[in-house]
This record gives sequence, C-alpha cells and structure tokens, in this order.
Amino acid sequence: MMSATKTTRQRRNLSSWLGLSSALACAFGLTTGCLQEEVVGQADGGGDANCAGCAPDDWEPSGHCAEEDADLRAAYDAWRRSPNDLGELRGTRWEGYVEGGPDIELVFEGDGTATLHAGVPQAPVAELGYLCTEDSCGPPGLLEGGSYALHGATYENSRFRSPIHYNSARDEWCAMQTPLEVVHDECHFYPLVSETHSGDVCTHEDVVVDCDWLTVLSNETCRCVSTGCFGDIEALNISPGTLDLTFDASDQRFDGAIAFPSWDTTYTANVRLFPAN
Repeated sequence: MMSATKTTRQRRNLSSWLGLSSALACAFGLTTGCLQEEVVGQADGGGDANCAGCAPDDWEPSGHCAEEDADLRAAYDAWRRSPNDLGELRGTRWEGYVEGGPDIELVFEGDGTATLHAGVPQAPVAELGYLCTEDSCGPPGLLEGGSYALHGATYENSRFRSPIHYNSARDEWCAMQTPLEVVHDECHFYPLVSETHSGDVCTHEDVVVDCDWLTVLSNETCRCVSTGCFGDIEALNISPGTLDLTFDASDQRFDGAIAFPSWDTTYTANVRLFPAN
C-alpha cells in the first residue's frame, strides 16, 4: 500500500518540486513561459565532455602483467566508459521504492552521471563483509545500503533504461581488497588464496577473519589484476540486470521494474519514483 506521504507527492505539480528543473517541466508541457535556449544540467566542465556520465579513465596497464591485466579489465572498463544519454533528466533527483525491497534514490548529475542508491548508503570497511543482512551476503535484488553506478543509460520518449550490475554496489569495497597472485600461475590474481569455515570461526591463510568478509569474497564478488581489485560485473557469466522506467506525465512519476538474472531464474520487482523534495 502506498504511504500517505507518497500519495501527497503524487498529487503535486511536477514543476513545483525542488530538484526538478523548470526545463524538465517544460519538456513535459507542465508549465508555460519556457525559454527554448534553456539547457538542463549542462556540463560544468568536470569529467569528459565527450563521454557523459563516464567514470574517469584513470587506469593504465603496466608491468610484466600488463597484457593479462588489460584482458581481465576489458569488460569492466568498457562498462565504465559507456556514456549516458539522459536528455532532460540531467540535474534531477528522484525518490521512491522497490516493491518488497528498500526505498531508493535515483540521482542524475548535470554532467550525465547517474547513480541508484538502495536505502541509506553504507560506508565500506575493507576487512569486514559489505552489504550483508543477518541471513545472507548475497540476497536477490538490490543490496540495501549499496550505491549502483549506472553506465550506458538512455532516456527517450519518456522511457529510461539502463543496465545495472549486481556487483557494482560493492565496487568501492572491492577496490579496498588486496590482489594476491596465485602460486605457480603467474599474472593471475585473486582476493582469496585459501580459506576455511569452521562453525563461527573463519580463517584466510591461517589468520582469523570476519566470516561475512570471507563469504562475500567467496561469492565471486571481486575480480583482481596486479594493480588492484574491482567489482566483478561478469561474475559467473550472468548478464547484467535492467532498470526500465516510464514517465507518467499525468501522475508525474516513473513506474517500471528492476530485474536481475540469475542462474536459472530472474529476480524482478516493480519500481515507483517521484521527483525528490
């Protein structure tokens, strides 16, 4: 059931919301006196003007493992360098919920960067498990407390679509891990080498560690090269999920769904978003 707060939001005029630019209201025909030359969220000079919403191109292969590192990072770097085409959504912020899941916030920066926050963002700690519940470190759907960078997103004809990678929520945490080279397997690196679970005690290389930390890394969450680790967006060869939303001009909201494919099934949940106050 929709809360009273959300029902009230639904009835407000779109152009009156803080965080929603007048140009976006113009685009949907919800206000008058629009200036044709107004541009929403025009890039302010930061980032790559030719690659809206792209992550910084801040990694270069080096050393004797350069070729192997580049191959292992290829899909990850291609995803980070996939531009967003957000049109009038630039510079806006949306709040809502996933049915049966956490409250969410979808933020579109003026430079084309897009991020989906699930619940209250949690700060990662390198030596502790990240985005785990009491029951699981790999629940289906969005990981509550995680922030998902969106690359390759488009907005056209009132429809927003973007791939979304399950492990991207742990990308920052993965970057805190240490790449360990596999013995007798040059230029192959993993965050784990040898681990054991025995009741409530977990060890890695004979050192007692946080069991949630061990569980998250055991789930093929991170991929490593010689220079560091990152979120494994190709884990188990699972395709990326999708965020698919349609703007309803009469109710001034986005409705749609989020889907994450798994081995033999697909997690799907309905999504509703309103312009944020």
